Amino acid sequence: MAADQSQNKAKAKNTAQNTSTLEEIRATRLEKVDQLKQEGLNPYAYKWDSTHHAAELQANYADLAAGEEVETEVAIAGRIIARRVFGKLAFFNLQDETGTIQLYLDKKRIQAQMPDLSSAFNILKKYTDVGDFLGVKG
Repeated sequence: MAADQSQNKAKAKNTAQNTSTLEEIRATRLEKVDQLKQEGLNPYAYKWDSTHHAAELQANYADLAAGEEVETEVAIAGRIIARRVFGKLAFFNLQDETGTIQLYLDKKRIQAQMPDLSSAFNILKKYTDVGDFLGVKG
C-alpha cells in the first residue's frame, strides 16, 4: 500500500513538471508569434500554393549528383521535423503528406532572393521550431 502511494506521488510530481514544461513551451511559442507580428509578418498564413510534394521532388531529382543543381523553382509546404542551424547555414527537414525533404538554407542566397526582407534568414533561425508548419519557395 505504501509503495502504491509513493508511486502515485511520483506520477503526480512528474505530471506537474510536464505541465509546467508544456506551459513554458506554449508561452515561448506565443511570444515568438507576437515577435513575428512586430516584424510585420503573418505567422498564420491561410493559404500556400505548393507546386510540388516531397515524394515528387525525391523521384524527379533522385539522379542528381551530390552538389549538382537545377534551375527549377518549386514551392512546398510541410511540418518542420528536424532543424539544424550552423551560423549562416541551416538544414530543415520538412514533411508533407507524401514524404520528407531536406531544405538547405543559405543566408546569402535567401538575402539575394528576398532583398526587401534582409533579415529573413535570421527570422527563420530565431522564430521557427520543430513542429511548425512552413512554406518555402526557391
